[in-house]
Amino acid sequence: MIGVQFTAAAAAVFITAAPAAAQADFPAQLTARLKNAIAQAAGSAFAKIDANRDGMISPAEASAFGRQLGGRAGVVDGASWQMADRNRDGVITRAEFMSVAMNQQAPF
Repeated sequence: MIGVQFTAAAAAVFITAAPAAAQADFPAQLTARLKNAIAQAAGSAFAKIDANRDGMISPAEASAFGRQLGGRAGVVDGASWQMADRNRDGVITRAEFMSVAMNQQAPF
């Protein structure tokens, strides 16, 4: 799962330091920044999982990456895989991976 951490203290500093007009737009600015951070993290994660750099994650690549993170060898959760593999072709493309990540759903 890809995680993004943002603290309330950091938000408070940003809000109090910003002019009133910027404070009113803070939710939209924060949303845009968080979406950008999630997209960057997801792109980086995809690149790490796609070991052969063919633009697709195979079940074998997902399993190997899971083992690197301490997961059980050879196990890819079926429901999670189906959620990410939207066109049911047996691999997860970058577009599918990014779609899942941007919708805040964990593919694995």
